[in-house]
This record gives sequence, C-alpha cells and structure tokens, in this order.
Amino acid sequence: MNIVPIGLVDHLEVDADLFISNWALNESMPDAQRDVLASSWFGADSLLLAMHAGDRFAETVQRCGARAVPIGSFLPGQQYLVR
Repeated sequence: MNIVPIGLVDHLEVDADLFISNWALNESMPDAQRDVLASSWFGADSLLLAMHAGDRFAETVQRCGARAVPIGSFLPGQQYLVR
C-alpha cells in the first residue's frame, strides 16, 4: 500500500494493482485530479473510488471504464466507482 501526498506525485514511480480513493480525489483540486489521470491511475487496472453521486469528476472516472454502484441506503447520495 502506498499513501501518497499530492505534493510527491511528480517524484513517484508506482505500478499499482488497485487505486483507492474514498472521498478524497473528487474533493481535491483539479490539478491533483489531472495529475492522477496523467499517471493513468499510477498504472492500476482496477479502481475503487467513493464519492458523492452526481460529482462532476465521476463522469471522468466513468469515461475511464468505471461503473457507478450505489453504496446503500445508510449513505444516501453516495456511490462507489469501480473498474
């Protein structure tokens, strides 16, 4: 597992299996989102992102092949995006 502060993204070489972000990447600045996209999710084929349903960044994640899965009635308006 690698926990990466956004300030170190440019100095990191990771070949990940899974990229996970729970309400962090979609709440980050657009530059941070672009950095992660530019890294192709740090090489990860699989994604698990939690975010607010309807978040604008969700459209971008879905264009990368993820599908939206509602988290459940205990967290209304929230979703996982998985690939």
